[in-house]
Amino acid sequence: MKGVKGSQPPCTVSECDRKARARGWCMKHYMRWKTHGDPLITHRRDTTGMSIEDRLFHYTRITETCWLWEGSLLPDGYGNARWPGQTTTLVHRIAYELWVAPIPEDLEIDHLCFVRNCINPEHLEPVTKAENARRRGENARLVQA
Repeated sequence: MKGVKGSQPPCTVSECDRKARARGWCMKHYMRWKTHGDPLITHRRDTTGMSIEDRLFHYTRITETCWLWEGSLLPDGYGNARWPGQTTTLVHRIAYELWVAPIPEDLEIDHLCFVRNCINPEHLEPVTKAENARRRGENARLVQA
């Protein structure tokens, strides 16, 4: 019966004891299907005990030019991750500090390649907020032309 507490059948995924919500699956399996096309897919990789550098490479695909972060992305395309002892952090900042130098407090990191999920240290440069905005405006004009 609809509306009766506890009347929902269990998830149809083997060994899942959650209540079915949509398509016969619990919300976890339904969201996996909706996002990835497969209710059984998992993307979690065990990075326990890895150094930050190893974790960076674990989630990165190196191309001829860019080093593309394939872990978690923010809606605007920047890579982010949670590191031990820290809050969620932008990975291009971690990469720059790990492989180049500390970032001065008043500077931002600009992607010279204009690829937001790139962590190649050769493509990252500390600049002022104004310079970063100016470059972003130039890039937008180049793309529109």
